[in-house]
Amino acid sequence: MTILNGNFSDFNLSQLLRILYSSKVTGILHLTRRDEKTKIYLQNGKPVGVENKRQDPLEDLIEASTWMD
Repeated sequence: MTILNGNFSDFNLSQLLRILYSSKVTGILHLTRRDEKTKIYLQNGKPVGVENKRQDPLEDLIEASTWMD
């Protein structure tokens, strides 16, 4: 089930994560910038994993957060 869908370029990543946290969302937040894609896995609103081409999940999350600033 899709709860949110669309272009959220007016929000930064921390704002989106706060909205998802307050809603206790479980699912995947898909982020796309040019040809790069990142998935942030959420469980009850909390990030529990990140997937990208890189090897370091923390680096993925930090990089993704700069996409929306």
